[in-house]
Amino acid sequence: MKKAKGFLSLVLVIVMLLQTSPLVFATSSVDKNIWDKAWETETEEIEAAVTMFVGNDANDRTIAWYSDADEGYVELKSVKGTDKIAATVKETPHGDKRFYVTLTDLDAGIYSYKCVSGEFKSESYTFTIEEKDNSTVLYVTDIHITEVDDENENSLRDSSY
Repeated sequence: MKKAKGFLSLVLVIVMLLQTSPLVFATSSVDKNIWDKAWETETEEIEAAVTMFVGNDANDRTIAWYSDADEGYVELKSVKGTDKIAATVKETPHGDKRFYVTLTDLDAGIYSYKCVSGEFKSESYTFTIEEKDNSTVLYVTDIHITEVDDENENSLRDSSY
């Protein structure tokens, strides 16, 4: 009986190893050229990485994007009309230019916007500002690009620099 249990245990271990072995042998390394080509294709689809963040208040928004241009603006449309709001430009440590516009005290309603800088003109995006209520939300992102602010010693710094 003891030999049968030992034999059965050995068979079960071998079966378990054989079931997981395809996972071990299926891994392969990716050639750097293949990776670079795939990444270029992916980043072309990303365009200028246009993003929007909620500001300090529920009626505030910050719109950000990347471009090679020296100047840019956001074209904001609402029921009140169209406004062109000049963007602030900061150069990243990697040499890219980050554009951003902060919109404050927006009225409730539907807005659309486009980011424009040099030859780049984004798609039109929409967002809605709801009527104020007493809700509180904590908004946390997993951002990998941070700015170094010389005026603020407590600013976040990207550890990959």
